[in-house]
Amino acid sequence: MFVCCSGYRVKFDQRSQLIYGIEYGHDNTEQGRMRDVKTLTCVNSQYICSVCYLTETKLNPFVQYANQVRNDITVQAGFRYENFEIEVPDYLRYKRGVLTAKTGTALKSNELLFNLGAVYNFEKNTEGFINFS
Repeated sequence: MFVCCSGYRVKFDQRSQLIYGIEYGHDNTEQGRMRDVKTLTCVNSQYICSVCYLTETKLNPFVQYANQVRNDITVQAGFRYENFEIEVPDYLRYKRGVLTAKTGTALKSNELLFNLGAVYNFEKNTEGFINFS
């Protein structure tokens, strides 16, 4: 898995700032394990790659605003554009000892998401947060 995030911070004053950037990721995954496969004459144990070489690529720009409304409370809000594609190749489905060939597909998502949250500083090194996204 490769993930790279590049971001920038603009401070308006001591209490408010804007953070923006972009996240890029690329991942190749394989899902499989040893299975007992039934044939006409016997049962063989073999490695079955249920989903081989699944590839995910994502490119997600984001912007986040934070404002310290009191010394112990910071409010945050932002947007993130989720843009990813998952390529699923043809694969074998295993069910009760029988393999069935399945056709792969490509899954795509392009969606604007928002978040809203607050951070409370209990002490110098202790904080709690609540967030909705």
